[in-house]
Amino acid sequence: MHDWSEKKYKEMEEKVAVEMLGKSIFKERHRRQWTVREVRAVEEYYPTISSKKIAKLLRRSQQAIRIMAYKLGIKKSTATS
Repeated sequence: MHDWSEKKYKEMEEKVAVEMLGKSIFKERHRRQWTVREVRAVEEYYPTISSKKIAKLLRRSQQAIRIMAYKLGIKKSTATS
């Protein structure tokens, strides 16, 4: 009998599940790093241009744009809110 910790048991369980079901079920998210150019674009355009337009320009999701703006402490101007 093995004396496995809960963590070890879960790791083994996941490994077996991946082998049985195939790795395609467990998709990993690949997040692109933000470039200096992209961060500067958010800083410059976020207050006055819609998140949708910035997202299209930078090929990122609207949510990614909003999150980056939040991290940078940038808010929409009252004209674009």
